[in-house]
Amino acid sequence: MLPELSSLPVARSMDDGESGLGFLLRCAHANGLSMKQLMMLAGVRTPTWPQPADIMRLAFLVGIAPGRLAQTLRQRRTQHGRREFEFVGHRWTSATAFRTRAVQICPECLRERGHCRAVWELAACTLCARHQCELIDRCRHCGTLINWARPAVDVCRCGLYLVAPGPTDRIPCAAADWCRWLEHQCDARSELAMLLPDRLSWLASAGPDGAFHILMALGTRRDVMHSQSTSDTVRMRTPAEMTQCVVRAFERMADIGPDSGLLPRELVDLIDQPRLERLACFGALESARRVARQLLRRMRCEAPLELLRRPWRTAPPFKGQLELFDDGRPSTT
Repeated sequence: MLPELSSLPVARSMDDGESGLGFLLRCAHANGLSMKQLMMLAGVRTPTWPQPADIMRLAFLVGIAPGRLAQTLRQRRTQHGRREFEFVGHRWTSATAFRTRAVQICPECLRERGHCRAVWELAACTLCARHQCELIDRCRHCGTLINWARPAVDVCRCGLYLVAPGPTDRIPCAAADWCRWLEHQCDARSELAMLLPDRLSWLASAGPDGAFHILMALGTRRDVMHSQSTSDTVRMRTPAEMTQCVVRAFERMADIGPDSGLLPRELVDLIDQPRLERLACFGALESARRVARQLLRRMRCEAPLELLRRPWRTAPPFKGQLELFDDGRPSTT
């Protein structure tokens, strides 16, 4: 099937919950290759968003079942003129759900387990629940952003080991609970099985993608004076900034409650209404769309949904620009 390729001489086994890109980096390092050389050997042009044929070749090279590797690599496709994404067994509706421009890691996990977790590739995962510490996205020694073009999973491009920055503040309980739940959604075998509190069962019902958008809608704005621009919507936040966003969202969820009454005006003014409207119309799950519609009704904002229900003209995505838009909608001009 792949006559031009030969399997790499040194094989590695993939661990449960391991990142696909992290696994490929481990295989490359074991065979004296860089990540770039491995991708060139497999003929992969865009490692961030590999095609099915790319995954087949990579799986053959490293000696793993293509289906297992595919589940741990981010994939994108166009459905009805809109971009959708697949990762760790879930559908995602926005590229902003992922850390594509910089990798975040837990140095203690790398030291103990020697592999990168798939859940670390999600923008909303900001903490390591095992070690009660914040993930890092910069090298302590050289200060550069961590990416996949490094010699090994635990070594920076500067040649020094990736280490924790030192003592950190106490981890917020809400953020720790959220990251445990998120990891369990991405890895059913995780020993960190965690259910969100009963009062937040409505959030869990939205699934990982829906819960991510709801958290961002509730927690992005610091106060009513904080105006959010398009660039702020797609900006890559640091783990610390995302943790603050999660904590704000959980604090504001306490004011929402399980009943169906109208939300307080002071809370409505802090919610990102356009994000909820997009989720209500284009969420990956029907349960996520339903939760978003219920929140909009309680915000007295149901009418704008009629505008969003109009069908969008299906057109090929404008290459290189799609990831700039939070909702993954291609250009219609």
